[in-house]
Amino acid sequence: AEATKLYAEFTENEEAASVTVTNNGIPPTEEISEGGGLSSLRSRVERFGGEMLVQSFPEFSLTVTVPKRKEGLL
Repeated sequence: AEATKLYAEFTENEEAASVTVTNNGIPPTEEISEGGGLSSLRSRVERFGGEMLVQSFPEFSLTVTVPKRKEGLL
């Protein structure tokens, strides 16, 4: 996508922590389909009870949310 910059926004609350990743690359012209890298990441995130959202429009973004452990660590 010819990106030169990567942006990461972190948020958290008492139950979970999230990161949303975007870039300044060329927006997708069609829906992003998960392949090896995204599928592998989704599998790992879901194994720990998290969720992953891939958005194609109006720009690509990837949001990963994971629950916090009881002791307050990710």
